[in-house]
Amino acid sequence: MLRRYVPLTVVLGVLCLVIAFDPTLAPRRIQVAVSPSTAGLGTGAATSGGASRSTSVSSGSSAGPGNAPSSATGPSSGGGGAVGVGGPSSPPTTSVGIVASSGGVSRGGVSCGPGARQVAWTVYAPPCLAAFTGNNGGATAHGVTATTITIAYRMSNSTQDAAAFAALGSPNFSDATYVADLQAYISLFNRQYELYGRKVVLKAFQGAGDWLSEDQGQDLPAAQADAQTSHDLGAFADIAFLYKATQPYEQFLAQDGVIGIGVPGMPQSFFSSNAPWLYSPWPTGDKLAGWAVNTACQHMVGQVASFAGDPTMRTQQRVFGIVTPDIPGYTESGAIMQQGLTACGATVGRRVAYGLNIPTFQNQANNIVAQMRAAGVTTIICYCDPLMPAFLSQTADQQQYDPEWMAATLGPTDELFRYSSQTQWAHAISNQGASPTKQASEAYRVYKLADPTGEPQEDFYPTAYVLALELFNGLQAAGPDLTPTNFELGTFSLPTTPTGQFGTWSYGTGAFTPGVDTQIGWWSPTLISNFDDQPGGWQSCSNGAFFPYALDERSRWGAAGTPLDCFG
Repeated sequence: MLRRYVPLTVVLGVLCLVIAFDPTLAPRRIQVAVSPSTAGLGTGAATSGGASRSTSVSSGSSAGPGNAPSSATGPSSGGGGAVGVGGPSSPPTTSVGIVASSGGVSRGGVSCGPGARQVAWTVYAPPCLAAFTGNNGGATAHGVTATTITIAYRMSNSTQDAAAFAALGSPNFSDATYVADLQAYISLFNRQYELYGRKVVLKAFQGAGDWLSEDQGQDLPAAQADAQTSHDLGAFADIAFLYKATQPYEQFLAQDGVIGIGVPGMPQSFFSSNAPWLYSPWPTGDKLAGWAVNTACQHMVGQVASFAGDPTMRTQQRVFGIVTPDIPGYTESGAIMQQGLTACGATVGRRVAYGLNIPTFQNQANNIVAQMRAAGVTTIICYCDPLMPAFLSQTADQQQYDPEWMAATLGPTDELFRYSSQTQWAHAISNQGASPTKQASEAYRVYKLADPTGEPQEDFYPTAYVLALELFNGLQAAGPDLTPTNFELGTFSLPTTPTGQFGTWSYGTGAFTPGVDTQIGWWSPTLISNFDDQPGGWQSCSNGAFFPYALDERSRWGAAGTPLDCFG
């Protein structure tokens, strides 16, 4: 999904994956802050430099006209309250999270019955429903009519990003081709998902905001204006491309009463405080912290650092170091890692937070590596922006320090990590498995169902596919009385899926991000990646098995003390 970020300078454009400014405030008051700090976190912090900057935007209400309240009490897992009162002018009496049909045929031709899903081409589809007939209630919410559900897409540019691509003679990400791929998926989903007499209408608009500036706490009035434009276009929901789903834009959407689909990497607290407005198929920072703790506690603690490049370290028991950006959502994840590791008997020698201030990255990397080395750290866990691993690993080479590396990432990221030192990165551990071939990719196979004679036009088409799944699952589960509250209740009511290409999706109260498990992978500098046929990529451990993020399910990772089995 990040294929076009080949040159190191272009990697800067993906920084928004980890920039989550103060996500703990409710939608009624949005505060976006960048506060570089030299304060210690846990056992240490790097000097970040730069000045503090804060902007606040207030509104009287987080709900736009005709929208649901800014928060809702979630149901117990698996159900929702009754909606509708019956009668000729009312939607049919039903419940949110409609029970699967025991018979009949879905709109896509699936015979409904026990275990049947709405479509046959993905395990992530909701339970099968016989084709709906009757009154759907008409205009049940802003952006909803008797026949349509309006979804907006913001085409947002960044002058910094465009300049980097132009200087390198490389084509930039194209909103136009991405929207064409997204529209292909929407057209197929419209024909086969149950939308109760409605269809999704996608409206793309040219935004005023600079997404990279927004991620640095700048240009907030433009982000607010773009969210207002989305609302004014009649959007029930806004579906955002991976790195353009900035935290300011998503929170302004919530303030204006528009559901946002796609914000990446935020902590669970961010989604809860913005309920019922924001959702994502990407894992939260809490989940990625769970991956790091479970991997280390079951397979690394109490053992020698056998994958370090330094022969001396390979005879020493592991001492862990943790690196995160100095931003509330990510320091929260760092704290989860430190607490979890300490609880299972690991030694955490250093925990460092760095400022997302790009001109100071080299100095900060020098500082971080020196701290890790002085603390005797053998194994560094990096929940970092995509650029910092390259600075850290290259600096480690310069300082003749060669530890083990672990990376908690949002990916796939094969191309990005080729800019890390390949000497350092050999045998690095990640939550990324091997990329599938094009023919094995679910996103590609479904695209060919949507357009049998065509091909995806933009490299990022798998992103469009996963976002469409998240959106349409919620729309079907909400029932005919489509409101933001019922979208939340319906999403929470969906059943756990089998494990597919994206792992297992499970729901229940608070399931704004449905993924509950992930893989373990290791970096091979010589692997020819399926992603782009270039050397360097992630290999899957344990035959590509998925393991739960949850700390209380750690036993499913294998017996404690069992060494990782997948390194060459």
